[in-house]
Amino acid sequence: MTASHDATWLSAAQKEISGRAHLNDDLYEILCAFGKDESDAPGPVTLDPDALEDVASSADDDGSDFSSSSCAIHYLQNRIAKELLGEIDADQASMFGRRFSSVSTLLKDDGCNGNGDDVTTKQLLRLALHRRTVQILSTNDPVLSQRRALRVRALVDFIWSQSLVLGLKDSPDNDANPTLAQLVDKHRLQSTSSPGYTE
Repeated sequence: MTASHDATWLSAAQKEISGRAHLNDDLYEILCAFGKDESDAPGPVTLDPDALEDVASSADDDGSDFSSSSCAIHYLQNRIAKELLGEIDADQASMFGRRFSSVSTLLKDDGCNGNGDDVTTKQLLRLALHRRTVQILSTNDPVLSQRRALRVRALVDFIWSQSLVLGLKDSPDNDANPTLAQLVDKHRLQSTSSPGYTE
């Protein structure tokens, strides 16, 4: 699923969106959000959301065996929780990491088998979520680097809300669009650390 002939992951995604009838044309504009312009899309030039440049070397310090998808989510969740500590307290930073993890997990596309023939809306939204999160956390911009917590939270909320809008456009059948409670239950995303959510 690599696109080595493309300049960025965003240009590879644009090519897929324009060439596939099942992908909504509005998706490209959503993927462009949180970048300065169309060329501002750092990260591996692939449509695999879980391919991150620095995951392989540092994601799994405790020796656990994660799938590629779980590894990327776990790595980014921990990175969010650690790197936002300069702006917000530890509980809030941890919550932002969990929000990221939940949205990424909910956007996992069970039908995607990894080859380039089955690119989906969920896959491309996860791609943007992962790449833009790394971009936000890695910025050296003097202004933006002081607003990483706000931008990470805004990105997560934006991607989730757009997934719902595009999901409704893509499949107007209400049975194909489960409620949030159904998704949380399906993916077992209930908090085990908060007594308020154990009911």
